Amino acid sequence: FLPERRDNLNHSDKMVYSPGPASPIAMGDRSSGLHARNRSLSPQAPLPGSSAPQQSKRDKRRTQLQERLHDLTITSNQNRDSQFRQQLHALQCDMTLINNADPYEAGPLPDSAEEIAQLIETTVGGGKFGKEMANISGSWYSRFVQEINEIKEDRDADLVAVMNRHREAVKRYNHEFSWRQHFAREEFRLLSGTLRERLVQKVSANKTRLMREKEQMDISDTNALLLNPNQFTITNPSSPGGVHGNRKTRHTRHRIGIDEFGNGIGLDNRRKRKA
Repeated sequence: FLPERRDNLNHSDKMVYSPGPASPIAMGDRSSGLHARNRSLSPQAPLPGSSAPQQSKRDKRRTQLQERLHDLTITSNQNRDSQFRQQLHALQCDMTLINNADPYEAGPLPDSAEEIAQLIETTVGGGKFGKEMANISGSWYSRFVQEINEIKEDRDADLVAVMNRHREAVKRYNHEFSWRQHFAREEFRLLSGTLRERLVQKVSANKTRLMREKEQMDISDTNALLLNPNQFTITNPSSPGGVHGNRKTRHTRHRIGIDEFGNGIGLDNRRKRKA
């Protein structure tokens, strides 16, 4: 009895813990979900007997871009090393040209495509490799040359403006100097004439004043002489009231003599001419 009961318990445990049989409905739903997911990822296949749906312009554009990107990816993966090597050579060539360029030389740097290509060929060494480098390099050098030429152009424009301002300032200063010099000459001439006139007037006034004073002094001297009582005597021949003698001539027979009192007397004893 005990072994049979143990066997029954084991059989019941197996029935409890063993998984149940798979349902055909659930399996069908799972397979249908997987097919639906695959259909959403892949384009829907046209049904037999029905025409394919036309793609829109946006879908066509997207498809072309995807194909182009795919081709470029494949091409870049195939030629990646050679392209990187060419870009490295082109960059080294541009660096060499920039180092050899002299931005301080007179005039602008050559910036045309032909001149840059010729300069690249000369730097690389010519030949087939030089032509290839001339085709792929020179972009950085052309930008550098354009910037240098623009800076030189701005500098030249500033120098020209400064030179023009300097010339205008010098011209203005020369004009102002000439005007001031002419003004100084005219002022000197006018002031000299004014001073000369004032000096002449002052000298003339002084002269007139001195002549007037001299006349006054002469009149005062004359009056003093005339009004002096010592001068008015009869015995003084130089007195105005005294006797004046005749003018001294060769013959003195008409001279009036002076007596001891100072009075003039005539000469009665005149000589007579011989008959």
